[in-house]
Amino acid sequence: VIFVLIVKGFNLRSYREISDAILQEKILNVLPWSKICSYQHLSKEPFVRRLLLTTVSNNLYQIVTRAHVYVPQARYMFGTVDEYKVLKEGQVFIQITNEDETKTVLEGPIAITKNPCHHPEDLFVLKAVNNIYLHHLYDVLVFPQQGSRPHASEILGSDLDGDEYSVIWDFELILTLLNPIPYNYDSEPSHMPDAELRMSSKARTSVVFTC
Repeated sequence: VIFVLIVKGFNLRSYREISDAILQEKILNVLPWSKICSYQHLSKEPFVRRLLLTTVSNNLYQIVTRAHVYVPQARYMFGTVDEYKVLKEGQVFIQITNEDETKTVLEGPIAITKNPCHHPEDLFVLKAVNNIYLHHLYDVLVFPQQGSRPHASEILGSDLDGDEYSVIWDFELILTLLNPIPYNYDSEPSHMPDAELRMSSKARTSVVFTC
């Protein structure tokens, strides 16, 4: 997802700031630095230095090879459909549960995609809106019924059969993202042969596919 965001021109500076902040936080959480900072030359102590270097190396590996970056204003969510038909095309409803168990309804631009995401056409920016008829739904991504084509289908040809989506509402990251023309994931219709099939041709076809 991160690489597709880069191709589409999202705010790279904000991405780097988030990466640096998360890496620093993980490093500082290895040991209670506030309690042992009074020790001099701590970084030269063999065990502590090895522990610190291992932590840095492991986190850099995760970022570089897998682009695993924790984004605070993002979630993985299952998709569902608006049964009340109150959402218009281009709108979604998202209500998240906070750490203190309170609920927050998101409003504004939302970047949505699904893994594995390989093409820029598989990432869309939709508008999250508040609607009282959908407040009983939370921690799910609610797509509208209205529109020329289902938004779920536009994202990697999804059909809401248990698909999980990456949802980002960090305004600094998605400030410059634009929606492309969605890719058509529908398969081409099959063509029936013009000539009448005979038993001999069926037998030859069977031999070809079974051998």
